[in-house]
Amino acid sequence: EIEGAQDQWAVLALLPKLHRAGIFALFGWGVTVDHDDSDRYLLWLVQAGLGLADRERYFDPSDAAVELRAAYVEHVGEQLAHVGFPAERAGSVLEFETRLAGLHLKAEERRDVERTHNRYTRSELAMLAPELSLASHLSTLGAGAAASVNVENTRLFEELEEVVATTAPATLRAY
Repeated sequence: EIEGAQDQWAVLALLPKLHRAGIFALFGWGVTVDHDDSDRYLLWLVQAGLGLADRERYFDPSDAAVELRAAYVEHVGEQLAHVGFPAERAGSVLEFETRLAGLHLKAEERRDVERTHNRYTRSELAMLAPELSLASHLSTLGAGAAASVNVENTRLFEELEEVVATTAPATLRAY
């Protein structure tokens, strides 16, 4: 289906199906005990979607990190070729993931409960990232009854639409 997605929004429309299959493109989700009420569970929307181990690998200027990124581009190119996509798109995939990584929290920031505990009602979630249609996304995931969710990284969702809107559809399909 991804080959038929002609624009960024068609690619975004495939996210619920990908997420349901366990492919956490752009962001991920999971369920854990509600921090405010241990008798309940809470759905979390979390940062995900990077091919390298963590966000710092995208920005590290060391020779080892530069070599790692070069090897990653080569690897992505090989994988793209295996599924019939042009291997040349691998560089643009790394550029896209680097932009995505720029929205991710650092590891130490993710350990800050005050920073990552951001409960949103379904209507607030819709306002956070309108183009992502997160409320209907929850329904597709089987979480339609969730009255609220936790958003680990609000900045990711606030700025994700702009990153997607300014990325070529061919790059998003390759990603």
